[in-house]
Formats: sequence, C-alpha cells, structure tokens
Amino acid sequence: VQEPSQTPAGLPITNLTSGLPPTVRVTDKYTNVIDAEAVTVALTPTNSFASGSVTNATTGTNGEAVFTNLAITNAFSPYRLAFTADGASNSSRQFAVVAGDPTEVLVHTEPQTTIAGRKLVGPPTAQLTDDYGNPVYQTTVFATLQSGTNGTNFVASSTTNGLTDTDGLMVFSNLVINDAGTNYSITFVADVGDYPSTNTTTFAVVPDLTNAVITVTNQPSNSIAGSIIP
Repeated sequence: VQEPSQTPAGLPITNLTSGLPPTVRVTDKYTNVIDAEAVTVALTPTNSFASGSVTNATTGTNGEAVFTNLAITNAFSPYRLAFTADGASNSSRQFAVVAGDPTEVLVHTEPQTTIAGRKLVGPPTAQLTDDYGNPVYQTTVFATLQSGTNGTNFVASSTTNGLTDTDGLMVFSNLVINDAGTNYSITFVADVGDYPSTNTTTFAVVPDLTNAVITVTNQPSNSIAGSIIP
C-alpha cells in the first residue's frame, strides 16, 4: 500500500511521495481484508534495522499494518522489506538508504615534508562521514593553510576545494607552498550542516636544493696584493 523510498541513514523509512511509513494490506484469496493479523518485517539482503526499530505490527479493520518506526543506519542500495503474515509473504520494491549530512571530517592521508614549489606529498586527503560512519559524497570540502614558522599561504594556482567521491574522500592533489618553513598544518572544512572541520598533523616545507641560486651579497673591491680582500 505504501512502498519505501530513498531515506537518509538513521531516519524513519517513508514513502517519498506521500510521506507515509511502509504499509501492507493483508487479504484472503477473495481480497477480503483480514483484521487483527500479526505482520512481521525483515530487511534484505541483511537484517540490520537500527536499534529501536519496531519490526511487527497488527492489521486494523482495513486489513492494513503500518510500520511507523523502521530505520536503517547502514547506507546501502538496494534494500527490500520482506513482510510475513501467517505463512503469506511479499516484498517491497527496492530502495536505498543514503548517508546523512556530514558530522565528522577525518584526515584520511596526512601531508608529508615537501620541497618548496612542489605539490604537497600525501597528497592530503579528507574524508566526510555521517553520524553512523557512512561516507558522504558530493559534498564540498575546503582546505585552508595554517601558517607555520614562515607565515604564508598556498600559491594562487592551488586547488583548495572540491567534491567528495563515493567513498567520502576529497583528495587535494594540487596544493603548493613556495615558502620553506616548519609547523604548517591544513584545516579541512565541510561546506554543509554545522561546518565540521579538522586539522592535519604539522609538516615542513624544505628549500628546493635542485634549483639553488647563488647570490653575491657583498661584492669584492680592489685590493693590495697579499691583503685581505675587502
């Protein structure tokens, strides 16, 4: 009667169009409704309803059993609801449970010591998860540099934001710092909800010795033979 629809993890399962919970009608073979019939529901492919879900209901005078408190915390697709009543059984259509808003930002890959002017080694990677540890995808994450001993910022051509993938990961593969220094760190911020954030461990940027430049800072002057050159 009411099929389940895509639902965020942890929320009661409903029909997206009507907003009503999953509902079944029990009848005999002549379509006469059956009152006071116990109906149970299980989840396929795995029986993993959230704690507190009520998996049994009794039909009313209209033969309908309403399941108002079914929730799933594990994001997955496709699920089905399998209903059973006195030997009879039927399953719902397929539906998905998707991650909720991100509530935690994790550092999946820490930045490492990197040569000045080159893309940060790691590369630094953030992961977004919801309250139940489900990865949150298609959500923007920003990377902000916390200045170390040599206060600076990422170079202008760096890519400092992007969308998470299906694993909830945003890989920052184009972050560059030109100024050598220590105790740099990066703050990752999710651009949604309460803007959860986290910081990486500290790292260093070291001089690029492969492109060393010698600068004469004090030019010599004419000197008397055997004297120290001024």
